[in-house]
Amino acid sequence: MVGVFNRHADDLVAQLDAAAADGTPVDVQALFRRFTIDSFGDAFFGVDLGTLNKPSEFARHFDFLQSFFAWRFRLDPWWRILPTPPQVHRSLTYVNTFLHGLIAAARKDPLLEERTDLLAAYIRSTDDTGEPFTDKYLRDMLLNFLLAGRDTTASLLTWLVYCLSGRDDVEGKLLEEIARVVGMDADPEPEHLPELRYMKAVWDG
Repeated sequence: MVGVFNRHADDLVAQLDAAAADGTPVDVQALFRRFTIDSFGDAFFGVDLGTLNKPSEFARHFDFLQSFFAWRFRLDPWWRILPTPPQVHRSLTYVNTFLHGLIAAARKDPLLEERTDLLAAYIRSTDDTGEPFTDKYLRDMLLNFLLAGRDTTASLLTWLVYCLSGRDDVEGKLLEEIARVVGMDADPEPEHLPELRYMKAVWDG
């Protein structure tokens, strides 16, 4: 999974470099949300959604549904007496069709055994009774992981950048450790993580 994040981090840095070059303000949280949905989509679905470089219909419908259900949660229990907007049904249909299409394609993929994404791993596995996982289970599993990982990671990255922007001393120590352990022109690898103690302290703090 580190390699997946490394690849999409390159796209993220390219976006930030382009904005810095012409002085364009950046909505950092929106950018991090695009980075995380690309990364987790790649790791979980085996598909690059590419939202950092182009609009994505899946991401648009997914974001709409998240916003709608968050709003409905705040209205509980009164939302039950309100009509559901037609866009909700359209977005649910799109997301379900998209995910079921990925599942169907993965089941028929001749390279399934070589894939490293989560969907492929589940398709190669069985449940506790030895039966293959159903398409519905796989869809729910993919959505659950995406909901759990996308916004939480994006919010953490946004808050980290905000905190570092006012602490040059912490940023300096963090960059020094990264340069020493990983190298400023190299991608981090899993074996580097135990040595990045200061970064872990900053992340946890």
